[in-house]
Amino acid sequence: MADEAQSLREFLRQELLVSRKHSDAHMAAMAKLTTQIETSTAELRRHTEQMNRDHRDFYAESRAQRQALLRILDRLDGGNSGGAAPAT
Repeated sequence: MADEAQSLREFLRQELLVSRKHSDAHMAAMAKLTTQIETSTAELRRHTEQMNRDHRDFYAESRAQRQALLRILDRLDGGNSGGAAPAT
């Protein structure tokens, strides 16, 4: 009986060691994936911020060009923005 108990204890100890080894490997893999995800997230954040800056720059440039074009059209129209010919 004592031999069976000793054998059982040894078997359970070995199973726990294998389980711990697998658990440690799983945790290491998860830590690696977490680092990769954090890196990817940071890169996406930087890319998104750059896209937002580019969009704001494009919008501001388009607005400035539109306003300049409207000023030119106003001058060509003689300052009459109503569309009718100026009175003579």
